[in-house]
Amino acid sequence: MTSAVQPPGLVGLLDAFKTSRTPLLNQEASNDLTNAETNARRLQDSHVAPDVLLVSGAGWEKANGIYLPSHVDHSGVVYKNGQGFLVSYEEHARETTHTTRRWLGWILGIGGKPLYTVQSNSPESPPPGGWRAVRDWGREPVPTVCTAVDVVDAVLVDVRSKLITIDKLAQQAEWQAAAEELLRTQDQLSHLLDVESPEVTYILAEVQEREQDLPLKQAKALKKDGDETCILGDWPKAQKLYQKAHRCLVKCDGPEAEQLRSELLIIRQHVPLKRLEQARTEAKCDFQAAEWAGLDAKLELVQHCMQAVKEAGMLIPLESAAEVEEMRLECTLQRVLGVKRSGDTEAARGTREGFAAAELYFATALKS
Repeated sequence: MTSAVQPPGLVGLLDAFKTSRTPLLNQEASNDLTNAETNARRLQDSHVAPDVLLVSGAGWEKANGIYLPSHVDHSGVVYKNGQGFLVSYEEHARETTHTTRRWLGWILGIGGKPLYTVQSNSPESPPPGGWRAVRDWGREPVPTVCTAVDVVDAVLVDVRSKLITIDKLAQQAEWQAAAEELLRTQDQLSHLLDVESPEVTYILAEVQEREQDLPLKQAKALKKDGDETCILGDWPKAQKLYQKAHRCLVKCDGPEAEQLRSELLIIRQHVPLKRLEQARTEAKCDFQAAEWAGLDAKLELVQHCMQAVKEAGMLIPLESAAEVEEMRLECTLQRVLGVKRSGDTEAARGTREGFAAAELYFATALKS
C-alpha cells in the first residue's frame, strides 16, 4: 500500500528510523505487499527484521497496539509502542532449585520489568504465539504478536480488531469500556488521516459510524432501563436514567437520534406527574384508613412532587390540588383532636401535675 501524501505520526517515525539504517526490504518487494499477513510470511522467508509489530490480546491493555523500531542494541532491533512498552530479543535466565537455566527469546516489558516472554531462536522477528505471562508481572491473557513491513497495513489491522472489540462490548452493555476502546481507535487512526487509500477511507467511515452509533445504542438502553424503573415506581432513579440517556445524545445527529431526544424530553416532563400521582394515591390510602400518624410524611412528599411538577413546566390538575388540600386540613384537625384528647385525659386526673400536662397539650393544640 502506498500513498501520494507523506503521512505524519507513526509513518513519519518509521521513515525517520529507516533513513538511519539499511532498508530491511527493497522498495519493489515492499510495494508488492498488500496486507499484514502477507508481510509476516515474507519476513519469515527473508530473515529480516519487521518494520512494525502489532501486539493484541494482552492482559496489560496498554501493552497492545503498534510497535515501531526505537533503537538497535547488541541483540538487534528494539521496538516501542506509544505507551513506553518495549519488545526486544534478549537472553533470559530462569532459576530452578539447583541451577540457573539460560535461553534466548523475545521479551515484552516496561520499566525494566518483563511482562511476557517467548523462547525463540530467531533474533529477527518474534513468533506470533507461544508467549507466556511472567509470574508476578504479566497478566493473562497472553498477547499475539503480528509482524509487518507497512505501518499503514498494521494500523488498519489493529483498527479492524478494535472495531470488533467495540461491537462486542456494546452487545454486553459495557458502555464505558466500549467508549474507551473507541478513543484508542480514534487515536490510532489519527496517524492515517493524510493517507490517500480506499482502505483508509473505508475504515475512517467505519469509525465515524461507531462514533454516532455507540452513544445512540447506550441512550436506547438507558431509556429502556428508565421505562422498567418507572413500572417499579422508582421515579427518582428513572429520572436519572432518562437524564443520562439525554446526555448520551449530545453529539448524535440524524433523524433517529432526534426522535429519541424528543421522546426523552416528553418522558422527563411527565415523570414528575407520574410520581405525584403515585404519592397522592399512597397518601389517599392512609387518609381513607385514618392512618393520621403516617399521613403527615406522605403529604410532605406530595408537596415535594407538586413543586417538581411546577419546575418541569407542567400544570397540576385542579382536582388533585383540591384533594391534597382537603387531606392536609383533615390531617391537621385530627392531629389537634388527638392532642386535645391527651390533654383531657391528663386534666381528668385532677392533680396539679395532670393540670400542668393538660395545659401543655392544649397549648400545642392551639399552635397546630
